[in-house]
Amino acid sequence: KKASSMFNQIVGRGGVPKTIFMNSKGEILVSFPGYSNTLSNVFYDLLNYIVTKCYEKNIPFRSYQKTKKCKK
Repeated sequence: KKASSMFNQIVGRGGVPKTIFMNSKGEILVSFPGYSNTLSNVFYDLLNYIVTKCYEKNIPFRSYQKTKKCKK
């Protein structure tokens, strides 16, 4: 199979573009449908979530976004 085909199967298809952050193992950490300009209000929080590795503590992004802390 083509790489793009395999990638679509892994991340799923949608009617619009999707922004995806993955770890070094190729596992999806966070996925948002839509164009990047629709993410402008959450993108800073999303980058901080990734940089602080809150996903390694199994903290959902939406929880992090409310508290800005890596605690449950």
